[in-house]
Amino acid sequence: FHFVTNFNVERLIEDLNQLSDKEYLDVMCGTSLRRPDNVIKKAQNYYQLQRNKNKRPGAGSVEECTPLTRPRQVSRPAWEIDLIYRGDLVPTNGYLYIDVEKISLMSSHVNVAGTVAVVDSRRELVLWAIIRHENVCQFFPKLTGLSKDKISSGITPIQARCMLKKVLKGNTVVGAAVKDDLKSLDYDVVNNGTKVIDIQDFFRDEKGPFKLLDLAAHFFPSKLGFQCAKHSAISDCRMTMKIAKRMFVLRKEGAPNFSKGISRSAKSKKLEVGDRCTCSVTKKKINPSQQVTETGAISKSTSTTRTPTIT
Repeated sequence: FHFVTNFNVERLIEDLNQLSDKEYLDVMCGTSLRRPDNVIKKAQNYYQLQRNKNKRPGAGSVEECTPLTRPRQVSRPAWEIDLIYRGDLVPTNGYLYIDVEKISLMSSHVNVAGTVAVVDSRRELVLWAIIRHENVCQFFPKLTGLSKDKISSGITPIQARCMLKKVLKGNTVVGAAVKDDLKSLDYDVVNNGTKVIDIQDFFRDEKGPFKLLDLAAHFFPSKLGFQCAKHSAISDCRMTMKIAKRMFVLRKEGAPNFSKGISRSAKSKKLEVGDRCTCSVTKKKINPSQQVTETGAISKSTSTTRTPTIT
């Protein structure tokens, strides 16, 4: 199409409508970089508004997008925020996908949720929370990225359960070892009417269930970096969602379980988690054969240190 000296918007729109999709993209890409950010944002908002109204492509007028201009916002990563909740994305009798990164409590070594993430079937983040706990023995920073400072910035376990109830009640939650995750959150599945599906009940063989890492390597081999360093509850539950969709297809085809072609990753001889059990104390033990001097000193002593175990 050709620009004319006497600029005519109606004629220009008519000419643009005659272009093929590729030609139209060429025009848009060739001109958009010359426009201010607020103009581009206004056009994006207008398109989203019309799509939400289920209008046909091209419906509406520029006047409708004029009041949608907003100041440009800089998004922050979820890791910097203790709580994200999208109530508008919570389904009714739908499917949600969950993952938890755990920390270990002092003395009892009970694993509790340090972070929790829930996504919907479109991979949209519905809930993200960092959960505050006292008397933590291990944060496993090389696996979880968590630390005392990070955990101290979170919401309380009671607040986390309240948010979970808003999200999961009446829905079906899917995960890998999902019952352990929900237990670490102290979430009441029965009283909240939440159905549970564990992908590891389906993806297993005679040796037992497959890890999420192994399932990701099998179904999505291009995701070479998945869980190669710190685990992320957000990326893990998004991967769970993708694998669960494969499971739903296989179940629909009549498969009771599936293991064909899935390989187990080699177990690490020593898992470096980044911290040690702080419950262990070095103590000096006295042998019955050892003599104690008048000053209380041990004439010949041996000391033993408890080796911390990773739960």
